[in-house]
Amino acid sequence: MSGKTSTQRAASRCSHATGYRYPDCLNWAKEGKISPFQPVPDASSPPQKSFEAFVVHVIAEALRDKQIDSAILGIKKVEPRPDGPILYVHPEMANTIVAELLPVFDSDYDGVRGVPGLRLGHQGNGRLTLVDASSRSTVFLQHEDKNWRPNLPSGKPGINQLWLDQNKLIHSERHTLHYWHSDWGTGSRDTRNLLLSRVLRRPKIIDRAGSSHGWANTYTHSYFDLVIESCCGDDPRDISSNLIESGLLSGIEGVDEEDFIPTPTSVNMGVGSANICVRRLSIGPCRRTPEMIKRTSEAIREGHKTS
Repeated sequence: MSGKTSTQRAASRCSHATGYRYPDCLNWAKEGKISPFQPVPDASSPPQKSFEAFVVHVIAEALRDKQIDSAILGIKKVEPRPDGPILYVHPEMANTIVAELLPVFDSDYDGVRGVPGLRLGHQGNGRLTLVDASSRSTVFLQHEDKNWRPNLPSGKPGINQLWLDQNKLIHSERHTLHYWHSDWGTGSRDTRNLLLSRVLRRPKIIDRAGSSHGWANTYTHSYFDLVIESCCGDDPRDISSNLIESGLLSGIEGVDEEDFIPTPTSVNMGVGSANICVRRLSIGPCRRTPEMIKRTSEAIREGHKTS
């Protein structure tokens, strides 16, 4: 058996999942804020969970397979504070993340892109505060450059920059949020919010999906799930095992891990429509040559430079 105490196990799992400093995680464990069964602090309230979940939904759809250095959600590590996580963003992807999160009305799309209700708060020392205008929930983006200020989107034909209105939600934002907050008879809304919020707080585990090339395909079906798909990354069974060990499914009613049927290519975790899927397309040798991987990585980096 391991010689670690329960506080040490909790701290180790917290640091492994978040990338946060082990001594700080150990202090949390000693203070009873985390345990081996729930080693990563959850968001403090339902609105905070919902806000974080929408952030994940937007980033996953926006990045798709355009990540750098295996930062699957553009995050290198996180300080999982209950009242608002501090996301340490990949410096080359930071401007892209901000641009994609800011809500705009796209007339060609005939809808809102980004996180409806998200507004910019305080900026300074390389940190940008993202605020939910309706609940005042927060998420913080921390850049390694203390002088960083994001390149904010400029006006384009057919694009209405909703985030510039600091005083109220626009009708189109309220309309989109109505659908986001709806259960559609599935009973999965709260579970979705909890799962996606927890994924945001465990970047070092999901980053394993990009271990082979530095990127993975991320996408969603409607509002309720998240798919993390690689061509030949780490075994989905290992990634899902780490996620479950980190408390991803802790306290969720209706979850029975024995119902999961993991395979070398796919693992689904969740209840009903609220689901996290880790998928690997091939278990054999990758068909991409080192030269192909290098060219793709360089193209991805160039793409983020224009954001």
